[in-house]
Amino acid sequence: MGTHLPFDEDRHELPHPAAETRNSTSIDEELPRVLRRYENESLAEAWLTAQRWPDGVSCPQCGSESIARPPTSKPQPYRCRRCRTQFSARSHSVMRSSKLSISVWVRGFHVCSAQSNPGAIDIRDVLPVTLKAGRNLALRIHEAWELSRSGEANWAQSYGAIMSQPSPPRRNGRLRLPVPPPVLASPERLVEALLELPESHNWLFMNGKSFRD
Repeated sequence: MGTHLPFDEDRHELPHPAAETRNSTSIDEELPRVLRRYENESLAEAWLTAQRWPDGVSCPQCGSESIARPPTSKPQPYRCRRCRTQFSARSHSVMRSSKLSISVWVRGFHVCSAQSNPGAIDIRDVLPVTLKAGRNLALRIHEAWELSRSGEANWAQSYGAIMSQPSPPRRNGRLRLPVPPPVLASPERLVEALLELPESHNWLFMNGKSFRD
């Protein structure tokens, strides 16, 4: 099992793979610690950057590796010296138009991964978002995974299974519609699947509509 431990921002390298002897209980106990770590936006951005550009940051517009870091990281943390494009870790991806922070996205990838979350903790119970936003974040990640793994037909079947689940009890008078269970993929693989989608992707779970959280 590959590691999903945090990117070490001081060493600027990925951690070594986890030992094969780690059991699901130890991983389950680790999830709250990982989620607390990625409440920090800088650490979350470092992790996402490492997943998107494991060999070093490159321009999503022209592919150049000649990248500058503006001293104030505004309006974006990176600038391409070749084409002058300014960008971030989620530019030119389906995450670009989301109002959710990188911190919420990164924690969402970990909650949606069965390798991170074998206990099936509900994403809406651990992220600082509304019930609707948490559910839609999970559906986005799952749609990207199913499209990457098996295509549209498999996602339609998976989504049908999700919607056929009995609705859980209301909490605080609000109906909590079902969310997908964790999938057998690492958080890193879920990021990869999401980045495979075109920036203009229209979400199937929204009946082909574009979506902003």
